[in-house]
Amino acid sequence: MKNQVYYYILYFLLVFFIFIPHVYSENKIDSLEKQLQHFSSNDTNKINLQLELANAIGWNNASKMIEYATDAKVTAEKLNYKKGLFYAYQILAMARYVTGEYDKGLADAKMAYHIANKEKQNDWKFSILNTIGLLYQQLKKYKESVEYFEEIIVLQKNNPNADLSSTYNNIANSYMSMNLFEKSMQYRNKALTIRKNKNDISGIADCYNDIGENFLLKNEIDSAILYFKSCYKIKEEINDEEMLSLSALNLGKALIEKKRFAEAERYLNIALFYANKIGSKLYKLNTFNYLAIIANKQFNYKYEAELLNEIIRLKEDLLNEESVKQMNRLHSEFETEKKELKITQLLKEKKQQQIIAFEKEKRNKLIGFFLTGGVLLLCSFLLILNNRFRTTKKHKLEIEKQIVEQKQKETLDSIYYAKRIQNCMLPNEKHLQKKINELKKAYNSI
Repeated sequence: MKNQVYYYILYFLLVFFIFIPHVYSENKIDSLEKQLQHFSSNDTNKINLQLELANAIGWNNASKMIEYATDAKVTAEKLNYKKGLFYAYQILAMARYVTGEYDKGLADAKMAYHIANKEKQNDWKFSILNTIGLLYQQLKKYKESVEYFEEIIVLQKNNPNADLSSTYNNIANSYMSMNLFEKSMQYRNKALTIRKNKNDISGIADCYNDIGENFLLKNEIDSAILYFKSCYKIKEEINDEEMLSLSALNLGKALIEKKRFAEAERYLNIALFYANKIGSKLYKLNTFNYLAIIANKQFNYKYEAELLNEIIRLKEDLLNEESVKQMNRLHSEFETEKKELKITQLLKEKKQQQIIAFEKEKRNKLIGFFLTGGVLLLCSFLLILNNRFRTTKKHKLEIEKQIVEQKQKETLDSIYYAKRIQNCMLPNEKHLQKKINELKKAYNSI
């Protein structure tokens, strides 16, 4: 009877702590929605209320988050309200992370990052950098994700109170996805050191689980089991049901590798118990998969068949739940491919235009070179012709001059010759004058 009373009290407390926060959350959303109805004009107060409402709704209704954040974004753009615009883009990025629209989410996050940079708000940058890194991880662009996570570390280097353990773990996840296990382990240990210094018991256990996964991927099974058990022990002490399910699942997986099937089955049943308790279909699916492997190894085909039926049913449920997200993701990927194709085409056209422009410039230079050469040759030819013409003309003039001079000489020679003959045949002037004078005297004397 005493035990029954104890369980009733425990059940009441469990219902109270689960139900009351849910009711409070619902009441808060209703209250904010009623307040929003009283706003007739668009101002910064309305924007802040829309953003608060989007945050209150949370990831349970991502489409509503997007609706309120989009309205806030439009108004903030009109009013040039930078803070509101930043948080609107940030909420849109987080909501699209949930819906699987990773490319759109990344575009929104980049807009928020641009605003934070322009406004020189490092606090804003710190909050959005993590979102960008996580979105790049979902797009399997791990190298880019590391760059943004590392920028967080740079921003916080002068802050002694900064808790960078989650950032280190995110970097470790990216390196692990790139199969760079040594790099990944370096950051896992950095995260673990911070959490030990802060005496963050739950965080330490999370690090143990992450390190165990690292060892499991490296096929260092004994080390993986050691860390998974350390995580499980702490989570059992603090009653973290989700991590109890995950660490027990990881233990079962590692123990199967060591062919310790009985121990593996025990931990997998624990994982299944907590997966049912927290309502995680994904954990249940993974647990059933590993239980089916054990059933097969132990030749328990009837139990294996039952498990396979459960696996099929769970997969169908998960596929139905993920269909919208998958469609969004496919659409996002299609849009990305289309955008990349367009960019490639534009780059190709630009390159082609550059080649054409280069060839045209080259041709124009060549034409200019030949024209210049032609003009120079023509000028040289004309100069030679002119010199030749002048030389010829000068030569002709000299010949003509010589001819004229020769003729003049001949004429003068003829004159001189005639004069000499005349002088020889006729009396000279003095003699004639003398004779004339004598005749005049003779005439006068008569």
